[in-house]
Amino acid sequence: MKAAKDFINGLLSRSGQLVGAQDDFAKSLQDWVKLAAPDEIGSRTEAIKRIIEARNDKKIELSLSGLRLSSIPEQIGNLADLVSLNLGSNQLTTIPAEIGNLTALTRLDLCSNQINTLPAEIGNLTALKNLNLRSNQLETIPVEIGSLASLTNLDLGSNRLTTIPAEIGDLTALTNLNLGFNRLDTVPAETGNLVALTNLDLGSNRLAIFPAEIGNFTALKILGLSLNQLKTLPEEIGNLTALESLNLYGNQLTTLPTKIGNLVVLKLLDLRFNQLNTLPAKIGNLAALKGLNIYGNQLTTLPKEIGNLTALTNLNLGSSKLTTIPDSLLNPPEGLHRSINLQVNPISTDEVIRLSALARARGVALNMSIQDSDADQVKYLWQPTEHNS
Repeated sequence: MKAAKDFINGLLSRSGQLVGAQDDFAKSLQDWVKLAAPDEIGSRTEAIKRIIEARNDKKIELSLSGLRLSSIPEQIGNLADLVSLNLGSNQLTTIPAEIGNLTALTRLDLCSNQINTLPAEIGNLTALKNLNLRSNQLETIPVEIGSLASLTNLDLGSNRLTTIPAEIGDLTALTNLNLGFNRLDTVPAETGNLVALTNLDLGSNRLAIFPAEIGNFTALKILGLSLNQLKTLPEEIGNLTALESLNLYGNQLTTLPTKIGNLVVLKLLDLRFNQLNTLPAKIGNLAALKGLNIYGNQLTTLPKEIGNLTALTNLNLGSSKLTTIPDSLLNPPEGLHRSINLQVNPISTDEVIRLSALARARGVALNMSIQDSDADQVKYLWQPTEHNS
């Protein structure tokens, strides 16, 4: 351990800061090393080197990422010049309250640790723009997070959160919010205050109801709601007129609100593995839609208006209860390459043959299940002619 002490004092001395045995900064770092398990001494020694260099050189960036540290010394709060601090990919369970002294921070990365609680002092970091807490063990977030008024990116994905404080609604500068892979069964109505959001991920939670305040997110471009327990969507979803991607995979939806037809710039819509038995006619208004995935639902018919999706290139209708599709889907605009999956639907052999002929004539890639007894006949219709092969 004497070597560690000499190492620390040597670093300080080289910067013209000769430090005696009573220097709080040096002593705390020495004590921190003494508390280390044998297999962590090397990692803590490297961390001390970087911390002292940051202090002596007044560095604005510090990375202690990937050092397998089980704790961070409280003296890190002395590095007042830091603008960026990366503590990701360690084995941290807590963060010292002194981190709240780093009021110049604009970026703080704490991802991929084992953090189960955050100090209230994190609310002091009012200059913070990017806060990454992904892949920890957080069950709650302190209400002080609402003080981070400059925050534009907040990643809380892959934790154990069961609730979100209402104060999150105070983060009105947020553009990206990740709450995916948690245990949320509701989100506070105050979330509707986040009108600057462009990307919101709430996938892989336990949401059964999504608040009508969703309609306030008029700047939103990407919305992830996959793998929840949603049975309905509020009509206010139609207010999200900037939305380009909507993921509703793996919910319990039986219908879609008619206002979904207002999403005229939507490009990707994922509805896989719900319980949809109908689609609203207004779905035909989604003129920018390129990808529509409805695999694994209970559809028996499609509205004729679906043929109005003139930008559609990929349509997945597999594993449903369809007996046919509108012929208009097999007549895409000139030059548009369209692919349609109809596998695992109860389509009669005669209809398979008819649809296949239409698809071939119009250059649509059509994938359907066929009955073995008529396989040769249908395959013949699907085979390219010699001049097209």
